[in-house]
Amino acid sequence: MALLSSCASVLGVDDERRSAVDAVCECYDDEQDCRKHVSTRLDRALAADREAWLQNFHSDACGQGSCSQVSACLDLEPTCGVQYDKCEDEFALCCPGFTCVDGACQ
Repeated sequence: MALLSSCASVLGVDDERRSAVDAVCECYDDEQDCRKHVSTRLDRALAADREAWLQNFHSDACGQGSCSQVSACLDLEPTCGVQYDKCEDEFALCCPGFTCVDGACQ
């Protein structure tokens, strides 16, 4: 496991993810909570889902450089919640098509 982590760091994967998280979260007043939420969701995601999110981040889908559009990144899996995922605050939101009911995306 440690070998995989160090390989990811050498390849710049961790740095790319960290940069994307920083860019998304700098638009929010509670930057630290945003970073924690987005990082945790990306860390728990499958590698393919994480890669798709990063590709979307680098596309126009996330409104690169525009805080008025960057919230679109949080509306993409794995940073938003799908059915039965926890939802409770500004960052732990449900993906489009799901609604937060009693603390869980439905």
